[in-house]
Amino acid sequence: MSIVSQTSRFRLPYSGSPCRSNLSALLFDDCTLMTAEKSAAFPMSQVYELGKVTVFYIPSHKLDDPRYYHGTQTARMATHEFLMHRYRAYTQSPTPVKGYWVDLNGQLVHDVMERFEVSFGSESEFERLIEFLIELCDRLAEDAIYVTRGERSFLVQRKPG
Repeated sequence: MSIVSQTSRFRLPYSGSPCRSNLSALLFDDCTLMTAEKSAAFPMSQVYELGKVTVFYIPSHKLDDPRYYHGTQTARMATHEFLMHRYRAYTQSPTPVKGYWVDLNGQLVHDVMERFEVSFGSESEFERLIEFLIELCDRLAEDAIYVTRGERSFLVQRKPG
């Protein structure tokens, strides 16, 4: 099913309620409208708060290797499907980002990663993203995935064992 926005002429895929026809309702129905003033002439009436920014990094060389998903898909495809299904939008920077850290053996390690960014307000949605990243750590045989949320940083580790 697709929706035609009343404010534009492009079609958007949408699997939700067939009664939605307003682009802002489609994209921002879970977001609060910033209401410093309610006047239509006030520019902030067109600004929607999406929530806290959450960023995570995945090793580039593992994103497109189907061996990590038993040849059925790739980490890039799984990440895209998860983020679009849960949050309906995300940003991915294909430009490599190099990360450096000291591992548990005290050795300097580095890797080239790609950056993914998503915004949402609910802490339960953050917990669901963390569950996905734990599974991704397991599949990619990564010790951890670096995540930032707002001003805080985290290492999401794979399951023990």
